[in-house]
Amino acid sequence: MSASHPGQRGLLRVQRRAGQRGLQTPAWRTPVAGRPGRAIELCHSRRRARRDSAGRFSGDHRRGCAGAVGAGRRQVALQLGASRAIDPSAESLLSVAREMTDGRGVDCAFEAVGTQATIEQALELPRQGGTLVQVSVPPLSARPSLPAYELFSRELTIRGSYIRTNEFRRAVDLLCTLDLSPLITHHFALPRIHEAIEAARTRQGIRVVVGQA
Repeated sequence: MSASHPGQRGLLRVQRRAGQRGLQTPAWRTPVAGRPGRAIELCHSRRRARRDSAGRFSGDHRRGCAGAVGAGRRQVALQLGASRAIDPSAESLLSVAREMTDGRGVDCAFEAVGTQATIEQALELPRQGGTLVQVSVPPLSARPSLPAYELFSRELTIRGSYIRTNEFRRAVDLLCTLDLSPLITHHFALPRIHEAIEAARTRQGIRVVVGQA
């Protein structure tokens, strides 16, 4: 499912002001850092703010990039709309983020793996004044490091994210509005649930679903 980054409302105000002046405004949307075998997603959007006769704003250019170890995962990313798919074990996520944002860095990075290494990697991605949102559940032993001066000089915001029961129910409802079929690579009937659990545990495919026979 999609989720707006924390600066969306502020960005909209900037686009409106720029549209009144006929200026181009960048809107950087962005990555989820991952370890080998897990997906990394990087999306970038650049829009030229324009006001039509009805007062609406529209953009004229958009591109996206997704990365994952495994050709099958990258193919699914392209199928779901990414214009570029990379192998994070062969390319630098930071380099790709800088390339796609003209060297600025991203507005908001979402860390969704939960290892010390990926958290530290995600901390490198936000632009000056950008945000890191940690949506993963890291182990208690994880102690990511960030030089205090860098936190100060880059004016970073770091946010945690803890899902509650009512939010989880809403997320499940929202899933019904999306076509997630490309992500479902394994389907098991209920009597084969132990096979399904093993497939998920050993990371076979992308998503495993258990349903009626």
